[in-house]
Amino acid sequence: MKILFLSALESEAREFKKQYSFHLVDEQKRAALYLFRAKRGETPDEYYWGITGVGPKSCRRFIKFISSQALDFDLVILTGYCGALNQNSQPGEVLISRKIHLWSEAKAIDLDIPAHSKAGANIFSSCTVTILADEEFKMKILRTHPKAGFVDMESYYLAEFFQQYSLRLWLVRAVTDGPGFRFPDFAFIQDSLATLVRKGLLWPLFLRPSNWGATLALIRNINKAGKGLFRFFSPLIQNGFQDYL
Repeated sequence: MKILFLSALESEAREFKKQYSFHLVDEQKRAALYLFRAKRGETPDEYYWGITGVGPKSCRRFIKFISSQALDFDLVILTGYCGALNQNSQPGEVLISRKIHLWSEAKAIDLDIPAHSKAGANIFSSCTVTILADEEFKMKILRTHPKAGFVDMESYYLAEFFQQYSLRLWLVRAVTDGPGFRFPDFAFIQDSLATLVRKGLLWPLFLRPSNWGATLALIRNINKAGKGLFRFFSPLIQNGFQDYL
């Protein structure tokens, strides 16, 4: 089988890179496409991992980039970190979306879900937003989409593109922050928080002592989310995706 994982940041693939040999297929600016294989029987399945960058502008750039590739994937998986809207969701917990809404417009796309998760409690709808969702914004989202379980900043734009090729789509993300999470203050830094995470350079946030607790909590949650994604997908990679479609 030929599977494509897509995440905004390199760090979201970190746990997978520890386990599998990633080979760079192509790259352009902040967009990149890697290939790794997992032996199953006589023929290894092909797994691709694309790095899209954060937000709609990066997604548009990535779509132009990936359009030069053969889009003959058996499954496209939109993955990475997310902000939970459900008070019961914990950092590192994996959430699955069956329908994704575009927050800025009245648009939605229905998605497939992993077969073994159909009876799971972690299946929601979700929203794609254009800014970092703090507690106030998350409450606003819930007022219009009360069944939404999480938010991200890329999935709708990517799903809209791949949908036109009639490809099977999953949206599976891991929680880094819940409704009550307090983000570090990064207004005094030129780079956005997403850029700092992408670069793996969160140390500027420690320049303000008031940020120490929130920054350490964010780092812990990012690590938990990365490990949560690997725990979820590792059995599927080892056993093959065929039984889960």
